[in-house]
Amino acid sequence: MNKKKIIIGIPTYNRQEKCWSLIEQLCSIKNIFDFVQLVVVDNSTTNPKKLEELINKFGYDKNIIYFHNEKNKGHDFSILRLVNFAILKSSKIWFLTDDDKIFSEEFLGYVKFIQCSNAKVNLCNFDFEFDNDKTKNILLDKKNAYLRASFLPTISIDPYFLNLTEIKNLCGTNYVQIAIINSLISSYEEINLYDRVVGIQKMPKINNWNFKNTYVEGYLKCMQWKNILSVSEIKLQTTIRIRGYLGSVIKNYRKFNKHEHLPNEVFKTGIAIFKHLGLINFFYLLPRIVAWFIISFKNL
Repeated sequence: MNKKKIIIGIPTYNRQEKCWSLIEQLCSIKNIFDFVQLVVVDNSTTNPKKLEELINKFGYDKNIIYFHNEKNKGHDFSILRLVNFAILKSSKIWFLTDDDKIFSEEFLGYVKFIQCSNAKVNLCNFDFEFDNDKTKNILLDKKNAYLRASFLPTISIDPYFLNLTEIKNLCGTNYVQIAIINSLISSYEEINLYDRVVGIQKMPKINNWNFKNTYVEGYLKCMQWKNILSVSEIKLQTTIRIRGYLGSVIKNYRKFNKHEHLPNEVFKTGIAIFKHLGLINFFYLLPRIVAWFIISFKNL
């Protein structure tokens, strides 16, 4: 095997059982370690050594590199640590999340696609699974694939020329992978797209990241990094995304962390939407903001 191994980067946090299931599935693929090396960055604060013990128990220590952070440093820090590892190894890296389901027959196909690609960014297709309902997502259009690149397992990159120093300032946005992609391309047309479905990503019913900091300011800030799209289109895509997340918040409000969904937090989010996205987009979102504001009083 002459081609360099691909790094499979897996960030995880307090879902070590799910991460181990993914590792087991990957290890069951014939000759997988001829093609890849698995690297796990673990922010877990519960049972912090469990995953490492399992990896060592089954003798995967040479094929699986495991890093555990002493405290939860966040999603973005894990991504940057994985990218830095790939840079040091002069390797390309494909990201997976700890609860992904991989189609074994397509896994090696995509790995070989990455190895043969001259593009700095390669994206693949993943189906969505939400409430046990699968949604088919075959993306042949590079722009739509780019807009879906907020979903980590669709992304593989060649980070060799990437400068991480300036990107480190984006830690805490929870979308640092978008800024990384934007740093490697000047147009989404430079992306190579693998047109087969590689796996299924389970979409969470809820996500307890701070709504204003992540879905409004964080996403917008990373999309505007190097401005691959126009400012108006970035604002439109941010608005569409916020509308979807607001629908999820309203539907599942009882399950969210209450301190993130009190009336004052909703008010701050509304102000941020108006400030960053403008009057028209604010009015487009206003019905859902009002509904969320009313519901938030039930958390008092």
